[in-house]
Amino acid sequence: MLPTRYQSVIRLLRHISAYLRVLYVFTAAIVLLFLAGWCFLWLPQGVDSIVKATETRWSGIVLLMMLFFWAYVNWYSGRILAYRKDQQRANFPRELSPTLVTHLPRLLAYMSFAITALAILLCPAGLGAIPKGWLLLLLAGHIPLYFLASRLLKRWGIWLLKRRQLMAACIWLLASLFAAVVFAGWINTAASLVTGILWMQYAALFLACNRLKLNLHTNRWIKSPVFARVLRQVWNDKRKGARPPMGEEAVLFLLFNGISLIAFICYISAIFWLPFANRIGSFPFALLAMGILLGFANISTLISIITRINLAMVYLLLVVIVGYLFEPHNVRIFHDRKSTAKVFDERQHLEEFFVNWLQQRQAVIRRDSIYPVFFVLADGGASRSGYWTAAVLSRLEEESNRMFSSHLLCLSGASGGSVGNAAFFCLLQQRDSIYRARHTLLKEAQNYLKSDFLTYTLARMMGPDLFRPIFPFPFIDDRAAALEYAMEHAAPDSVILHSAFRQNVSAIIARKSDSAYQLPILCINTTRMQDGTPGLVSNIAIDSAIFGKRIDVLNMLRQGDDMRLSTAVILGARFPYVSPAGRIHNSYFVDGGYFDNSGAGAVQEMILQLNRWAQDSSWYSRYPRLQHLQLAKKLKWYVIHITNSSPEAAAVAKVHPVVNDLLAPIQTLIGSYGTQTVVNNLRLIRYLGELNKDTTYFPISLYEKLDTNTYAMNWAISARTLHKMDTRLYHYPRLDSLIHWVRNNFNLPAGEVSELGKGL
Repeated sequence: MLPTRYQSVIRLLRHISAYLRVLYVFTAAIVLLFLAGWCFLWLPQGVDSIVKATETRWSGIVLLMMLFFWAYVNWYSGRILAYRKDQQRANFPRELSPTLVTHLPRLLAYMSFAITALAILLCPAGLGAIPKGWLLLLLAGHIPLYFLASRLLKRWGIWLLKRRQLMAACIWLLASLFAAVVFAGWINTAASLVTGILWMQYAALFLACNRLKLNLHTNRWIKSPVFARVLRQVWNDKRKGARPPMGEEAVLFLLFNGISLIAFICYISAIFWLPFANRIGSFPFALLAMGILLGFANISTLISIITRINLAMVYLLLVVIVGYLFEPHNVRIFHDRKSTAKVFDERQHLEEFFVNWLQQRQAVIRRDSIYPVFFVLADGGASRSGYWTAAVLSRLEEESNRMFSSHLLCLSGASGGSVGNAAFFCLLQQRDSIYRARHTLLKEAQNYLKSDFLTYTLARMMGPDLFRPIFPFPFIDDRAAALEYAMEHAAPDSVILHSAFRQNVSAIIARKSDSAYQLPILCINTTRMQDGTPGLVSNIAIDSAIFGKRIDVLNMLRQGDDMRLSTAVILGARFPYVSPAGRIHNSYFVDGGYFDNSGAGAVQEMILQLNRWAQDSSWYSRYPRLQHLQLAKKLKWYVIHITNSSPEAAAVAKVHPVVNDLLAPIQTLIGSYGTQTVVNNLRLIRYLGELNKDTTYFPISLYEKLDTNTYAMNWAISARTLHKMDTRLYHYPRLDSLIHWVRNNFNLPAGEVSELGKGL
């Protein structure tokens, strides 16, 4: 027989094991709490979505309603699981069961209120962020605070029971919950929301602690034999006097299912109806989705407990099997059966495009001593990058008296940078319509790119896409297609640009028969997932002899195939896990930033070839009209690089041995994501310096040096963040100098053009 001290250790380990077995039942609830804390307290995208939710009155009311639903699901469905687990006495010691059964569901609901209140309190619209250490202490401190509050509220209920006022107190508390949602949500400031959440938190805890003392006689609720059978089956109430009493439980069961049905209708409406999703907003919808998904997870766990079949393992097995049979993430490609041509074979090659571009400007080139040629690079960064890129280019175009676009040859970018480039491309395409409507390019770009592209995408991500691996849903598009659809329809109809992303890519290509094509080259950078090969979606043909091993994505499409501009843009902005890799035939494409986040590689290859032609005397024999322009002496290549990430270098710190042993390859790949782009940029800068004997690389950064501002990288941007970006846009000396240089030099009737770098 083991000594007493060893027996006590073994008993302790058994108790810990029992706790872990019970906690395993609540895995979904615990994981969702951790995800909520990470997303809304640490992740800038989540923090900015909270700020956005405080900017409209409607959002505040919806936010509190969805939070209450999530907490209610945590408590009530958790109670069911706890009671069913409690009946399996062999799983844990009898003396531990009352604590687990009673307090764990309440604590999970309590923490959902606490995490949300802290997230709102510490967002920029509230008090602002605090050090992570203090934040962890605040979160951990809520656990003993829960037990203290629970004991005090239970004693208060006993005191009210003696005075026969408990029922009146509960009725008033229910009314106050409704009032907290309406008034705190309508005011919708960080202070009012936190106040309302705290009241909801402790009022709900009081009701949970004292509900059994009400002695409700509700047998009339279970007159229906079917309802009574369902209720008893859920609670497994087969013994006389079993917990909880079915008469008292009937009201809660009906109320829970009624509220869940309303929430589920809202959930489904957001998945299939874009205006409804955007009306809710991303943060309230995330709370709603966590409640719905927790309900699904707890129902599955309940079935697993009843049937003793691990449905989680069944789900994983089906994911593997169904994955061999169906493809859930095909790229949206349209097929015209009547078409007998492969339309993208009609695109001009770089040489033909360049010759046509020069011939359209030969009078000005012949006149001036230097003719600047601009290439634009745009870094990725979701809507942050798209908004900043399109705003900078629009301001540059309009304040230069529309002269910038006449010197613009190419727009290249990845991810959100491609969104901004494509938006500016469409502004140039529809410039006449915009000016006829007395709009400006800049306001059009801002009004379009401040739209919420996130919520509808999030609805698909936290909806059908979770079940798509086993139910392919061929009639429901995935979250990447939802993002494309949002880009096509989220902006108001008053924004002319709102329909631009709906057009087919075939409508914007530079055709061989169109020598008067006026738009610049558009390069949307993407990456093939299987081997990391870079690809380009472009309005010109991508020649492998010029662009290395880059894949011409449009050349992969079959006869009669086409795609919308939104699809082409998102093909270069598929950054997991928001957008999965998109399949075209057997190639899967992801974000262009995996290989080159600025598009500098394609631009350097383009400049190399263009400069080679301009310097090659034999090349002019094919184009004698260009020989008199003396292109070798006059053309000067300038690169405007629009960046939107902080210039501060990331701190290098010690990693945990587990990370070193298990995650070293992943960590290295993540680190190389940005480093490879830096290498490409430096290679281009060095080449321009050698070619022009001067600095012709011109960065336009959203961040200032030692900037304390944070601009969240997201597909929806709060008005607070947009205001900071607009302030930077209108008070940026380097951008002002660039505009001044373009306006004052390009409008000259003749003569010298001053160097861009001088005077900046």
